[in-house]
Amino acid sequence: MIHSICMTCGTQFAAAPAAPAHCPICEDERQYVGWQGQRWTTLADLQAGHHNQIKTEEPNLTGIGTQPGFAIAQRALLVQTAVGNLLWDCISLLDDATVEAVKAPNLIPLPAAEVQRIVAAVEPYAFDRIYGAWWDRVVAREAKTAVSRSAARYIRALEGKFQAPDD
Repeated sequence: MIHSICMTCGTQFAAAPAAPAHCPICEDERQYVGWQGQRWTTLADLQAGHHNQIKTEEPNLTGIGTQPGFAIAQRALLVQTAVGNLLWDCISLLDDATVEAVKAPNLIPLPAAEVQRIVAAVEPYAFDRIYGAWWDRVVAREAKTAVSRSAARYIRALEGKFQAPDD
């Protein structure tokens, strides 16, 4: 039995005798499958040729991304607080160093009420930039507005009311 990992999106699947025929994440019309078609790897193979870069962006904010870039080359952000850590996004490559970096009570997944609470909690603060999910991607200005728009879109998606811009 193997746990296959999609090489396009980085999603790991339940143990099976063989890799799945397709990835439901990549079959979504908003995603894609590369020129070489659907490809799979395993955690052992991924660990053999990659490592995670764990980089402090600011106090209590750590970026974790696989190097060389894997799947969509997106990084996760770990927000560390006194009551636990919040891991924003997923990490395909799990190893001892990464597990150690994220240890603590986590607050995921986030229901709509928690997203609303987070937006309300940051509302009183003056901030104008956000560190994004990809290395060197930052919302350099108007970040507060971006948070509100993003949270509203996330909540609409949870409620089944999200419409893609081209619908």
